[in-house]
Amino acid sequence: MTITYTFLGKGGTGKTTIAFATAKRYASQGKRVLFVGQEPASTLSLILGTNIGPEP
Repeated sequence: MTITYTFLGKGGTGKTTIAFATAKRYASQGKRVLFVGQEPASTLSLILGTNIGPEP
């Protein structure tokens, strides 16, 4: 079964942080996770500590 979570809301409310924490929790339980972001100035690269580019 596939479960899809979408985190929506106003800018600066912590959507990326909560989405990443959710993905990390599922991954730590051994579940397969695909994290997709679409913000051009995403804080995901800061959270992961690596440069995120446009290529998959």
